[in-house]
Amino acid sequence: EYEWKSDAPLHYDFHGDPKAKENYPSGYFESYAIGNSNYAKGKITIHYKGSHGWYWKNESGKDVTITLTTKGKYDIIGLNIQRQSINFILQPTRY
Repeated sequence: EYEWKSDAPLHYDFHGDPKAKENYPSGYFESYAIGNSNYAKGKITIHYKGSHGWYWKNESGKDVTITLTTKGKYDIIGLNIQRQSINFILQPTRY
């Protein structure tokens, strides 16, 4: 289960790519949800090991706070912690 909310609309892509890359075409990834919103909630079971997560793009022109809450069994890549809720700031996309 997951839920995220932000204080401004963002472009988002919840996606994953498999660990066993030899079983998939080069560059394969799968998007589970794509849209523009300041909120999304859902439940998903992914049937392959790999990296799964969100891409957010901030075009609001201001810093945006995102709160992500998750439930389930997973590892946070790059972090040695396990949390159910995390807040972070996403700076505006600069072109």
